[in-house]
Amino acid sequence: PGSMLVPEALYKKTQTEAQSGDIATAKKGLLRFISEYPGHRLIPDALLDVVRHSIALDDIEGAANYLNTILIRYPAHATAKEAEDIIVLLRGQNPDLPELSLSERFERAEALFAAAKFAPAIAEFTKVRGSNVPEYNIKAAVKTAQVLMRLRRYAEAESELKVLLAGH
Repeated sequence: PGSMLVPEALYKKTQTEAQSGDIATAKKGLLRFISEYPGHRLIPDALLDVVRHSIALDDIEGAANYLNTILIRYPAHATAKEAEDIIVLLRGQNPDLPELSLSERFERAEALFAAAKFAPAIAEFTKVRGSNVPEYNIKAAVKTAQVLMRLRRYAEAESELKVLLAGH
């Protein structure tokens, strides 16, 4: 039970269940895997599998929630691009699906920054700043300046902070 192979065996089991057509059982197994091994390297892949199974089971809202989890927590992972493509398709067919909230968008931007994906991080922080919510505006401005510093764009970082200070 303590083997390092248990998580991967559980994940592989869910793949086999899905291939045999038992999507509901595979989805339950994936959710168990995600719950029991939250830091495992296969979590983004498991989440994307849950999305596919949710769509197959006609749970579009659930699929959207799992897609958002990928986009927020794992925006630099290879699964994020596919998640973005799927959410665009789902929103095209279901316009009532919620967009990322301001706090979720900020969390996504921070995850991009932590993964050294600086250009997308700046884009996300800019979207957050466009909301005009003072608390997030300040945080996003400071984070944008930090990203610019990492990119060695010191004059732009200084300018960001001067604009922020001038507003307060």
